Amino acid sequence: MLIGGRRKSRIHFEGISGNCPHCGNSKLSVQIFIKYGHVFWIPFIPFGKSTYLYCEHCKLVLEEDKIPTEFVSQTTQITSGIKTPKWTFAGLGLFVFLIVFAFIAGSFINSAGNKEQDDYYAHPRVGDMYDGMTLFNDGYVVYKLVEYKPNEYKFLMSEYAAETILGLTNIKSKNQYSNDTLLMDSSTVKEYRKNGTFLGVHR
Repeated sequence: MLIGGRRKSRIHFEGISGNCPHCGNSKLSVQIFIKYGHVFWIPFIPFGKSTYLYCEHCKLVLEEDKIPTEFVSQTTQITSGIKTPKWTFAGLGLFVFLIVFAFIAGSFINSAGNKEQDDYYAHPRVGDMYDGMTLFNDGYVVYKLVEYKPNEYKFLMSEYAAETILGLTNIKSKNQYSNDTLLMDSSTVKEYRKNGTFLGVHR
């Protein structure tokens, strides 16, 4: 379950000169709070700051739009000097980091996978299974390499064709192939890999 919402935290506390409009005491201060959204209690992004006038004696709290005119100059000066804390962007920073990490990790995985496929195509073995399309591109089948000689491939094609690529797993589990041999040379195999007739090799 996603737990999120908005929170408010105090980021600055500073005394100012003047007397409390309620009790007349001089123990006045300006308190500044930051408002931010959070996900699983991790600060995600700030929404802005709130400024309050606070009396330490009578505990009077006045919101920014209700602060008496004589204190506005001081509170404005203090508020303008307080920057939004970097920690309020923690969740956003983490989110960006995860995206970048996933992209880099995916690139490494794809690179490793491509190198493996290059090796399988360059050094075929009897028993290799080539996922692919039918020669008429009307379904997905498995081509099983049953004999290999330099520049000569002999394949058996699965008896069944799947409508989607996900169906190839079921075809492999059945392990049923036609008795008709398909002969191909190296250039044909390369072309089939290039044009998408062959989708990948499994060993």
